[in-house]
Amino acid sequence: MFPFLWIVLLLNCLIRGEFFFCPQAQLVDCHTSDREALLDFIKGLENSEKQLSSWKGSNCCQWFGIVCDNITGAVTKVDLHSTSVNELELKSLTYLDLSSNSFTGTIPDFLPFLENLQYLNLSYGGFSGAIPPNLGNLSSLKFLDVSSPSLNVDNLEWMSGLLSLKYLAMDGVDLSKAGVGWVDALNKLPFLTELHLSSCHLSSLNYSLPLVNFSSLAVLNLSNNYIKSKFPNWLVNISSLVSVDISYNRLHGRIPLGFSELPNLQSLDLGYNQDLSASCFQLLRRRWGKIQVLDLSMTKLHGRIPAALGNIASLIYLDLSKNDVRGSIPSSIGRLSNLQFIDLSCNNLTGGLPEFLEEETANCPSKSPLPNLKNFKSSYSNLTGKLPNWIGNLKNLVVLDLSYNLLQGPIPLSFENLRQLSELRLGSNKLNGSLPKGLGKLSALTYLDVSINQLAGVITEAHFSGLSKLKQLILLRNSFILKVNSSWIPPFQLCTLAMGSCNLGPSFPAWLRSQKEIVILDFSNASISGSIPNWFWDMSSTLSYLNVSLNHLKVIYQIH
Repeated sequence: MFPFLWIVLLLNCLIRGEFFFCPQAQLVDCHTSDREALLDFIKGLENSEKQLSSWKGSNCCQWFGIVCDNITGAVTKVDLHSTSVNELELKSLTYLDLSSNSFTGTIPDFLPFLENLQYLNLSYGGFSGAIPPNLGNLSSLKFLDVSSPSLNVDNLEWMSGLLSLKYLAMDGVDLSKAGVGWVDALNKLPFLTELHLSSCHLSSLNYSLPLVNFSSLAVLNLSNNYIKSKFPNWLVNISSLVSVDISYNRLHGRIPLGFSELPNLQSLDLGYNQDLSASCFQLLRRRWGKIQVLDLSMTKLHGRIPAALGNIASLIYLDLSKNDVRGSIPSSIGRLSNLQFIDLSCNNLTGGLPEFLEEETANCPSKSPLPNLKNFKSSYSNLTGKLPNWIGNLKNLVVLDLSYNLLQGPIPLSFENLRQLSELRLGSNKLNGSLPKGLGKLSALTYLDVSINQLAGVITEAHFSGLSKLKQLILLRNSFILKVNSSWIPPFQLCTLAMGSCNLGPSFPAWLRSQKEIVILDFSNASISGSIPNWFWDMSSTLSYLNVSLNHLKVIYQIH
């Protein structure tokens, strides 16, 4: 009978996903010394009776957050993230998670003496002050996360003893005093696979490294620091790299072409290093193996986009914004069937959006370009020509931003097919024609901006019939005429309404009374006459900006 019960209990734990913390699965008795250490430790907990009500009975292996060796009964794991702790003495402990707490004071003194510890997570636990260098005595440690903006360290020399370390995260820790020696210290860790040092106030990075021991490094995150060094060319010698993020620094020099030859590289983010330079043509004409994410925004990327870009089939995310990219957008981008995000904003492009895609889509609808594209941005990029119909075939498109260009012609009727679209930004172009009534079918739309164009025509209730999620409606400086029923109640609650220079009159728009969340309201020069109704002053309490100038209103304010 006992084996049968054991199987039932084990299956119950597995089904609930609670094997490690299912008390019934821990049938071995814990050591008396371990139980006493845990009971001493519980005295330091805040609200311990509520948080650890299961810490009762003689067998601590059945307590919440405790895992014991199934043979010896020694406590091997304590997982109390989001719980409070003061002190702990468990010699066999291999796993300790004290993350996401509200501690005060420094990192506990007992931690460096947990000699069998393999996993230690103190991230955002509320600890402050210096990280004790004797953590370097934990020679069995494989995982260490001390991420926290309230911690600091003078140098990383003490880490040279953590020869088993595979994962190191110190995001937010103040390393401003670490100098350039931090790289040499970590270079002694041959098994390190992930290194996260984001927002650490680092200011330097070795340009050269005579001997690179990071032979296992897969993930490197040095983003959001103050690194002013020349770009470290030794990075392209680490063939194991999968993800590199050195964005938001002050690196200078040329981006090595060798990144494209790293066989495992999937993500490279060098954005917002304003003194990094590279030839767009030379960099993107290469194969790039497994690359999925490529962010070179706000660097000194220059030159034209090569047609070979269409050969980087694995690409999911491409950001070339805020650069000096010139020339036309190659039609080969239509072959990037995995692409979900592309941003070409703030460049010096010439010509319009690729037209050949029109013919290809017409001849073979099943081969529509960019079938997975969700985000397409190319504002402030000097685009000319017309909006192509193939954009309406981007069934997964969520954001379309082509504002501040020189685009002409009508808004394609095919845009009514963009049922996932949340943001449509076409403002500040030279578009003409009318606003397609089919846009009213875009039920996911939250932001609609077609302002400062040459659009005209009548807008009716049908244009808004399905826009229940709309928050920003910006139609100003066009020649629209709004004609809606006097009893019309819009399906949306707007935060921004800008319809200046549109015809909303002749009387004050009664439908505004239904809008309870408006913060920005502009219906200047809107051919409105008569008195401002009393109810308007009630809704105006939420406004931070109001422009009703250049109308024929008899009353502009009423004192209650």
